[in-house]
Amino acid sequence: MERRGIRPDAFTYSSVAAACAAIGPAAIDAGRALHLQILKSGFHSDVALDNTLLNMYARCGSIVEARKLFDGMRRRSVISWSTMVAAYAHGGHHLQALDLYKAMESSSPAVKPNCITHANALSACAALGDLAEGRRIHARVVAEEWSGAAVVCSALIHMYAKCSCLDDARRVFDELRHRDLVCWNSMVAAYAQLGHLGSAVAVYREMVLDGTDPSSITLIGLVIGASHAGRVEDGRGYFVEFVDHHREVELLWEHYMCLVDLLGRCGWLQDAEELVETMPFEPCVTGWMTLLSGCRIHGDVERAEHAAEMVGELEPGGEGAQSILMLGALAEKEWDVMSLIKRHLG
Repeated sequence: MERRGIRPDAFTYSSVAAACAAIGPAAIDAGRALHLQILKSGFHSDVALDNTLLNMYARCGSIVEARKLFDGMRRRSVISWSTMVAAYAHGGHHLQALDLYKAMESSSPAVKPNCITHANALSACAALGDLAEGRRIHARVVAEEWSGAAVVCSALIHMYAKCSCLDDARRVFDELRHRDLVCWNSMVAAYAQLGHLGSAVAVYREMVLDGTDPSSITLIGLVIGASHAGRVEDGRGYFVEFVDHHREVELLWEHYMCLVDLLGRCGWLQDAEELVETMPFEPCVTGWMTLLSGCRIHGDVERAEHAAEMVGELEPGGEGAQSILMLGALAEKEWDVMSLIKRHLG
């Protein structure tokens, strides 16, 4: 395009920046080069293009550069603020996310949060366990009439569940007139993560009767719930049910890892090992590490030896299994694991 003497416009620059954002961290250098080209060309950037660049830096994992661009913007829209709040929340900088969310109220000119801004602020509250701030945001979204937005309701359910307030989470869910898949899954996960397997299954059944098809996330929630409740046969049953009755749901690596975790936690170590060895994916460290964790819980030294050997082959010198085995050495003093670590992990 440039070789033909055609000068890029805002749409062209935005399209390239969006492509970099879609690729993620691997495209950060290309994104920086694009931004530099925009600056050198003297192109008069507008708020829409700045927002696209901001999103590009955020999606590529460069929070510092995103904030630098944000601070230098002559004009910021609600999308600018929402993108930066999301960047902090998704990047694990939860306090910064909430600080920026609160700063919107005192900005000049003042910018009113939208449903996405509220949802990301609630996500930060969930991660921090900040129930008081979460309730304050909840009151605000009700006052601003965002409480019917599915993305906000899902975030509220998640926040209350993370703060162990299941009654509040259920109240939000029950008050929602139109429930999408994300909201159903959020309620299933809320019950599952807090060990209320029966309630999680009841929501799942209600979801199917309502005509909403479950997804891969639904299955993960059910298997995690079974794991926390120590219900091996139930967890296996949900797995089989999805294979038989929800064939549109693709079974992912994550599903198998949840099942390995369930079997390992409950002491079904032979079954867990067989699943790691036969699942339809390339051998991975995570599967053997999950098995090692089960071996530590139940004191199965012989199986741990084999799992550690496999981790050593897949990731020579890796530190993850070493950490788990060192924990095992502390928890189970009869384990002579230090030689095991040295033999298999370099």
